[in-house]
Amino acid sequence: MTHSSGQLQLFQSTAPSESRPAITIWRPFSALIYAGKKTFECRSWAPRNLAGVRLGIHAAARVASKSDVTAREREAIELALELPQARWGELPGGGILCTVVVSGLYRITEVRAGWALVGDVRPNSRPARRLWIGEEQLFGTFEPGVWIWHFQDRRQVNFTPYSGRQGIWTAQC
Repeated sequence: MTHSSGQLQLFQSTAPSESRPAITIWRPFSALIYAGKKTFECRSWAPRNLAGVRLGIHAAARVASKSDVTAREREAIELALELPQARWGELPGGGILCTVVVSGLYRITEVRAGWALVGDVRPNSRPARRLWIGEEQLFGTFEPGVWIWHFQDRRQVNFTPYSGRQGIWTAQC
């Protein structure tokens, strides 16, 4: 990812799109995934059958507001994207940015020294007892009881406009 006047350079591909599950993620968090800087998504829930599946990452039209992020998160995101919060609205929104494979869905039991210790694991997830989350702790709510979705094999796709939805939904990407 590169910036051009604060914008992400969106990928152009001739590869055909496919119907696949997708999830809407607020900007700038979707941009962090697109840039390969965020490989974990924190959610209060985890679907039973998503591990091992390629998932579309939809950038919401909504931008995280000052009250949605802590000062520490804001600073980390600004550094990672090289873009101040006042300009997050310039990031692409309202469409599919990329796809990822959900390599695992894990419920956190404890977080310490950059590691997430995990308990429940959804079927088809890569086996894990602990996951290195390191600096990504700055991009989410890593705490006991939260589900973390581990993303791998990020692939850029042509930006495909869509209205966002809650939960998992189907998109061409």
